[in-house]
Amino acid sequence: MKHNHYTLLFLLILAPLCAMGMSQSNKALLRQLDHELELTHEHELKKEMRIEQLKHQAQLASSPEERYWYLRKVLDEYSVYDSDSAQAYGREALSVAQALKRADLTNDIRLLNAYAMAAAGLLEQSRAQWEAVDTTVLDSLSYSTYLDQKVYQTTHENQYRDMMATPSKQAAKVKRTLQTLADTACPTHPDYWYYQAYNSLITGDSVPQVLAALEPVLATRAYDSRQDARLAWASLKSTHRSAMRRIISVTSSSRPWPMPAPPTMTSHQSRSWQPSYKKRAT
Repeated sequence: MKHNHYTLLFLLILAPLCAMGMSQSNKALLRQLDHELELTHEHELKKEMRIEQLKHQAQLASSPEERYWYLRKVLDEYSVYDSDSAQAYGREALSVAQALKRADLTNDIRLLNAYAMAAAGLLEQSRAQWEAVDTTVLDSLSYSTYLDQKVYQTTHENQYRDMMATPSKQAAKVKRTLQTLADTACPTHPDYWYYQAYNSLITGDSVPQVLAALEPVLATRAYDSRQDARLAWASLKSTHRSAMRRIISVTSSSRPWPMPAPPTMTSHQSRSWQPSYKKRAT
């Protein structure tokens, strides 16, 4: 117990020192994010104005395809903002795409519908939209978006359904999909750098290199879109992981005492100790 107290004290002293190593650009980013949070009400008013303008433009559209794109923009604005409205406009946009007999537009709106539904916790409906996508006609950019939704779907199923029976299988599925995304995503994809940062965060590979590459990218972002928000999240999580690794590395190399070994259980103890939960019915 005494050793644990020393370890905690050492970490509390070392953490601020590691934080001092944060680059000026990251500090500026945090200040900007704090400022944006103070303007939340103003952002909401602007968002409502944008939505009303898009609805009006959809009504005045000169063709079904033009109407589709305005409806899609309305759905995108309502995603993670107003789930009921998002579903309503998602259904309307899907109906227009199917009436046009455009597989590319149908796939596109199904993926966006799946995202909005998963964000609202409607996982069964989200999976139905995602699984209905015709992957045989997806181009490279759309296929990256499809894999992105697969990761989003799987992680949300873990969170909402508490799939603790097979955590390793779910984690392996996410890791494989992220690796495929990082390897195959085109640099022109709007979420390319998010895929790189998220993959390094999960796998633990090349985090410093990815962070170094991200700094000039983050400096050019306006942080007014979902893509920018996701990129900022992945960047901050990667920065946190990198800092914690440095703390653990310094702590391990400077520890003056040996780490205590885990307690050894007898065969009888290991058989008698069981987790206090019942296996879920499948």
